[in-house]
Amino acid sequence: MEDKLRVEPSTGSVLLMESLDYEVCREIHAIIFAKQGTLTNYVTLTVTVMDDNDNAPRFVHKDYFVTLPLRSPVGSSVVTVLAHDSDSGENGVVRYSITSGNELGFFSLDHVLGEIRIAKVLPNDHTETILTVRATDGGKYPLTDSTNIRIQTTDYDGVGLQMSRALYQRTIKDTTPLGTLLLVVSTRPNGGVRYRMKQPCPYFEVHAASGAVSLTRWLTKERAKSIGCTVIARNRAGLEDTAKIVVKVTSTNQNAPIFKQQVYRGFIRENSPSGSSVFLANSSPLLVSATDKDIGPNSLIGYRLLNPNEPYFVVDFVTGAIRSRKPLDYEKTKEWIFYVPGQTNEIEKALPLVRMIVAMSLNASSMFTAAGII
Repeated sequence: MEDKLRVEPSTGSVLLMESLDYEVCREIHAIIFAKQGTLTNYVTLTVTVMDDNDNAPRFVHKDYFVTLPLRSPVGSSVVTVLAHDSDSGENGVVRYSITSGNELGFFSLDHVLGEIRIAKVLPNDHTETILTVRATDGGKYPLTDSTNIRIQTTDYDGVGLQMSRALYQRTIKDTTPLGTLLLVVSTRPNGGVRYRMKQPCPYFEVHAASGAVSLTRWLTKERAKSIGCTVIARNRAGLEDTAKIVVKVTSTNQNAPIFKQQVYRGFIRENSPSGSSVFLANSSPLLVSATDKDIGPNSLIGYRLLNPNEPYFVVDFVTGAIRSRKPLDYEKTKEWIFYVPGQTNEIEKALPLVRMIVAMSLNASSMFTAAGII
């Protein structure tokens, strides 16, 4: 997280280097070290990001077109609008209101569900009504979005029905939370239609009125690269149409590297030339080693020194072998202690949740066991 946080070396003040987005990163973890001479200590810093009302509601459709039979009874469902807000808590709670087009009161709106119904018997000469509906979030300083609903009436009850698309596609991570809105299916016309999933489909559910499709099953253990389901739309006349939903699943880095040992001890002879290996007590080269339960590229581990200013040692990024950068003087410093975290290909997994402590004695006669405790 070096790009987001910086520590003032002289005061220890932690500074924020760029703005943070709660929806992208809710916590930042960093390890800060203090050094005095050859003495070093470390502390773990956790920064919790608070949510701000920085996302306005967004209607899943900017415009709705609905065709109604002229003799539809009072209370009939016309259409359900849906707006999504990425904020959390009250900032993400959306309420709906009609702002124009309903001066004669023919229609009513459920302020919570967004469902529009017929409130009065429509006159025989009614041909069209255009409603404007506003979505407002629950923030202290509310943000809004608007959509238009064009409602036309016809004497013919058997209005045709067709899905807007034959195929809906979306790519998501296998760590996507349950309940996440994936996509919204719709029909032409899109009023008075009810949606359902063709079973079996354990992964998704569709909102019967709005067509919003959300995730209902964790995908972390799924090996399939894509998941397909079929959604069915049915109108008042009993006409149906179907569409295919295909969701591609991408693998994420779910597991942190786990080191084989918590403590490594090694030694090196003083005045050894630059690039000399550090050895274990059994005279084999010291190699820090970790494993990762992820698969593919997410299981590849690289190693680095936690202290980027360490001038005396270097760790091979691939093999974990530790070597000296310069000849060492036993009379000046007899031991170093530092951390070597394992890093996978995602920044979040580079945090040394399992820290490797490497202590090296420069006395050629000193021998340590790898299981020893500092």
